[in-house]
Amino acid sequence: MTKLTIWHILTAIVILALLAVAWYLFALNKTTNTSNRQLTEQKRYVERELEELYKEKKALDAEFAGMKQEKESLISKVSDYEAKIEEIVSRNETRMRDQEIEMSRLRALLSQKEKELSIKDAEINSLREALRPTNDKIKELTGKLNKVSKKLIKGGAVSLQPITVTAAPSKVSGKVLEINHDYGFLVADIGAKAGIDKGDTLFVLRDNKLLGKVVVEKTDYELCVAKMLYKSLADEVKKGDLVCN
Repeated sequence: MTKLTIWHILTAIVILALLAVAWYLFALNKTTNTSNRQLTEQKRYVERELEELYKEKKALDAEFAGMKQEKESLISKVSDYEAKIEEIVSRNETRMRDQEIEMSRLRALLSQKEKELSIKDAEINSLREALRPTNDKIKELTGKLNKVSKKLIKGGAVSLQPITVTAAPSKVSGKVLEINHDYGFLVADIGAKAGIDKGDTLFVLRDNKLLGKVVVEKTDYELCVAKMLYKSLADEVKKGDLVCN
């Protein structure tokens, strides 16, 4: 009786153990299936994400290829522009160098002409000084001839008109009163009273050195406005410089 009971107990224990194992396997299978479904869904989600990423990557690759082609086109255009700019700069530098050479030549020529003009002006002044006694003599002879003519007219011997001999024009001079550097003209204190007229050429001197020449554009009784012919003169002339014809 006792043996039968133990056997029953052992059998019951084995059955319970088998049932427990079966339940565990059932629960494990259920959990595994659930996990498999979740993993499958996650796999499908990841695959969809990968597909979207692949599409985006393909679009980005196409955009990058277009940008690369545009960049190469821009680099080519920039190279062309740089070559043109270098050509223009080189051509302008050559032109400027030629102009500077020509300006230097003209300055040297101007300096030479001013020296020659200064020499000529000195010669003219010398000739005027040399002619001064002759002019005075002519005036004296003119006075004498006029007196003789008046005596002859009074005596009724002959009817003569008074003789007039014009002496060589004398040199007139004045000083610079104002200078306009922007428009390149000066105002001097000689005008119509001294015989200065529009279009006359005057010379500007300082310490007996010729600075340049100006052309009278407007005259007043005691003033004249003259245009300076060279920019260098406009920069150099000062108030008080001598102006003469």
